[in-house]
Amino acid sequence: MLRLIAILIFCFQIQNFSAITIYGRAPSYKNKTIKWIKKSDYISNQFTTINKTKVDSKGNFELKGDFESSCLTELNIGMSAGLLYVDKNTKNYTIFFPEDSTTSESTLKKHFIQLIFQDLQSDDLNYLILDFNNQLDYFLFGDNEKLLRFAKQKPEFQDSLNDFKIKIGKKYQNFQIKFLHNYIRYEVGLIEQMVLENKGEKFKYYIYKNYLSQHQINYNNNAYMDFFNKFYDKPFRLPKSDIIEKVNFAINNLNSFEELSKALENSIYFQEKKLSELAIIKGLGNAFFSNEYDKNNVLSILEEIALNSMWDNHKKIAENMIFTIKKLLPNTFAPLFSLKNQYDSIINLKSLKGKYTYINFFSSWNSESLHDMEIINQLQKKYTFINFVSINLDDNINNYNDYIKNHNQYTWNICNYDNKIEIFENYSIDHLPTYVLINPNGTICQYPAYPPSPLYNNSSIDETFFDIDKKINKKETFKIGGKN
Repeated sequence: MLRLIAILIFCFQIQNFSAITIYGRAPSYKNKTIKWIKKSDYISNQFTTINKTKVDSKGNFELKGDFESSCLTELNIGMSAGLLYVDKNTKNYTIFFPEDSTTSESTLKKHFIQLIFQDLQSDDLNYLILDFNNQLDYFLFGDNEKLLRFAKQKPEFQDSLNDFKIKIGKKYQNFQIKFLHNYIRYEVGLIEQMVLENKGEKFKYYIYKNYLSQHQINYNNNAYMDFFNKFYDKPFRLPKSDIIEKVNFAINNLNSFEELSKALENSIYFQEKKLSELAIIKGLGNAFFSNEYDKNNVLSILEEIALNSMWDNHKKIAENMIFTIKKLLPNTFAPLFSLKNQYDSIINLKSLKGKYTYINFFSSWNSESLHDMEIINQLQKKYTFINFVSINLDDNINNYNDYIKNHNQYTWNICNYDNKIEIFENYSIDHLPTYVLINPNGTICQYPAYPPSPLYNNSSIDETFFDIDKKINKKETFKIGGKN
């Protein structure tokens, strides 16, 4: 009997997940890696990889994923990304990933393009959200006078917004899709929040009561979480000044989640425990990067939430936040990678252990990083106890090969990133050049590390290497009155 119950439970759990397949065309990205990702949560902004594959030589790709609920996902090829809402009622999507003509190789910023859907049903979540977004854009930007009233926050705009709510409510009332209705509610709510946020405490409380208080937290709905994150943009600055002082004391002196919660519960915006705890996690993430708070205590309170929270979602979000804020801090392990150098040998952090490793990220289109390569050539001859690794971020492998061919005097490890976009994410690369110094045991020594040449009168990595050299090669000193 127990075995039968276990089988039934297992079958029920399987039915909760929907298998979804994407059949895609991306002829402009042949032989490139395409990743299907989604946010683990909208507080830490960590991403989870659903699946990844290579676009084949004909420009085709296929991706499969299992989903428990509707959510927003991304398809990424290099720095180009397209958005896809997963609808559990749609089992297969046929998608065209167009060439991204608005971005160039010389950017490290993600750029969103519009995916083209083939045979998309009119009741699919993507179709409905695209349709609503067009309605919203027309409401905001289709009438210059209305746009002016919005910019000046005139009362007439609020009347127009109320009319728009009624119109949209009627238009989509027959679609029984909870994600859609929450998306619409909080996209409109976000506009209302922007209109009313500077009009005093009365209006702020109206927003809180109408959209957040006593409403279910929609962790996977991007519109809800955008609304939440704007309202609790600076959670520990939201209460009145006397409460803020108690918050600071609870973190810096008492190092206690319980005392922090008690300090905040005197604010009308922290009355509900579940909502309050989520806002506290966000606030602690902000606090870690502020000089007002003890960083060790912030981490300690987050660890307390990750261990003891009543809600599993919050445990996971707190864990993600800890990972986010500790990422690339001194003495944390450096993100792993495995790449081929110019001699076709595999280079990874395991093979580099035992020595300090200096990594620089460069490209053939960035003049500053190319200039620094000349200085690195001198440094690697001077400091033989340092591993030097240069990672080239050119998308076009021919540009990398040409660079290697024209600089065969550079004999240290130089690798191309091989379209492994996770390297950008793992090392938080948003500009070039970027440098990292790794300890012999594989942990971070400096991030960002000093550059090869002094910048704005700052130190150069040469000084750090000199200090390491002294530490490694300590010379015996004569002691006065002692034996030599």
